Amino acid sequence: MGKYENPRSGRAISPPTAHNVTALPSSGLLAGRSWRKFIKLTDECDELVEEDRRLMLQFVEVLRRDPGTPVMELAKAEMGDYANAMVKRCRERLEWFDRPEYYEDDSEDHEDAEKILKLEVIVERLTMMYACADSGPTDTEPEGFVRMLSMHVYGANDINLTYPALESGCRAIEKAQKPVRSIGYVLEVLQKHQEDWRKRRQAIYQIGHTLKRLREAILEAQCKLKREQDGDGSPRR
Repeated sequence: MGKYENPRSGRAISPPTAHNVTALPSSGLLAGRSWRKFIKLTDECDELVEEDRRLMLQFVEVLRRDPGTPVMELAKAEMGDYANAMVKRCRERLEWFDRPEYYEDDSEDHEDAEKILKLEVIVERLTMMYACADSGPTDTEPEGFVRMLSMHVYGANDINLTYPALESGCRAIEKAQKPVRSIGYVLEVLQKHQEDWRKRRQAIYQIGHTLKRLREAILEAQCKLKREQDGDGSPRR
């Protein structure tokens, strides 16, 4: 079977076969210890997602405070040492798992230098996934299916897939015990995991901004409450 062309870069790439796919990229995610670290990263990111959501709800609560009612304490707009350490740890681990070398440098074609997962990375991981998953009774040639699946995943601009989402999505399919018979099913799973990772990444990098907004809202509400208690702003006698 000959080579086929990457539709974005124009480079010739060998199609996936049982012989030319021997390992994932050098992330080490197949190793048990590294996979446990990835699960730990996922769990801690989910904690940060919930914490960021809680802070946003408090922010809205402060903004909607009724006149004359007490204002939330400023101490509630602080994160403890444990949470701060978790944010730092999640950033470091995410950068380790989601490495720049897994992505194409598309800056020449896109002004915003959009991150595009390399087709080679997608082909390798999907080939491993399809070899482990239940394909069910089908007449489809495995190599042909994975080849077309890889091209669809690579070309799915609405997903904008990242490596963590590819890895966790493939793991979910491998564990699901559900026959993999359609490209649409795989795309649906990967899209869900990409959305999950979008929320996790957002929490990691924006929770500090959320805290800042909450602190500013509390301070403003405290000043407003003082003016409400003082009536027209003049000090009480």
